[in-house]
Amino acid sequence: MVLISTGCQATVFGRFAFRRHFFQHAGIRLARPNPISKDLYDIGDNPHFITVNHWINNSNAYEQEKTVEEYLQYAYGTPESNLEGFEFMFSLPALKDNFSAQCAKLCQENSPVVNGDHPIEALELGCGVGRSAFELARFCHRVVAQDFSSRFIQICNILKEKGQLPYNYTVEGKITRKAQAVVDSSIPRERCHFEQGDACNLRTDIGSYDIVLCANLVDRVPDPKKFLDSLPGLVKPDGVLVITTPYTWMENYTWSGKWIAGFMENDKEVKGFSVLQNILSPHFELVKKENIPMIIREHSRKFQLCIPHATVWNRK
Repeated sequence: MVLISTGCQATVFGRFAFRRHFFQHAGIRLARPNPISKDLYDIGDNPHFITVNHWINNSNAYEQEKTVEEYLQYAYGTPESNLEGFEFMFSLPALKDNFSAQCAKLCQENSPVVNGDHPIEALELGCGVGRSAFELARFCHRVVAQDFSSRFIQICNILKEKGQLPYNYTVEGKITRKAQAVVDSSIPRERCHFEQGDACNLRTDIGSYDIVLCANLVDRVPDPKKFLDSLPGLVKPDGVLVITTPYTWMENYTWSGKWIAGFMENDKEVKGFSVLQNILSPHFELVKKENIPMIIREHSRKFQLCIPHATVWNRK
């Protein structure tokens, strides 16, 4: 079967969004006919597993406007607008703190090079709509921030250029309210470079960094083991790696045959943190671990409460 793309994501199988060297108006790609098996589906030099749950379709959720608006509200919205009418939830103080800002703070507090003489370089994989990257720019001289979603990167670059972006968030049904995503004017936005990319297939010249942040990404990539194995090469000696994850293993994003945890093996539970330790400990020393709550607001009475496990690692 031959598929012809007349534009970015004209078909879910086009997959041109993160390959800027392809002309969007004249792409031709050979694809396997349905039904798609659980065999490797080769996409250039970037093979991914496609399951009966259609991984590609689900990965496109991050391109949808509703998801973009929810992430803008979660990243830039005030706690009061997020939990309007339910302020009693502020009895958990952490819910008043911005999750993205807390991730950047964790990087700053645990990086031994922050107070040094040389310029600090940071890499964020899975940067979403850019809040953590901008927070890193407060103390890093250069921040490379990457996400698989072309829409997220478009949003990031608008915020980098203009410093603000209007958006709507849902109250109920089709009722929405206007809001403004604003980057703190004290942040040197020019330090941030946003690019589209695949965390499981990074460009070969991406380099190494003093700080690497991977927030809620490990359980959203098609090959978590491959991703984790690449991290030692991205962190400079004595650099810091910060990983947050709720260990939400889902076939929507990762074929279960590629899960590194979340299953039983020889009548024993295989859990995410233990596997992270096994994979990372030859190259990193565990410095700190903590829980950082976050809320994604869907509408005025529906929220996703997530408590990612944050771990901080120092490169040996």
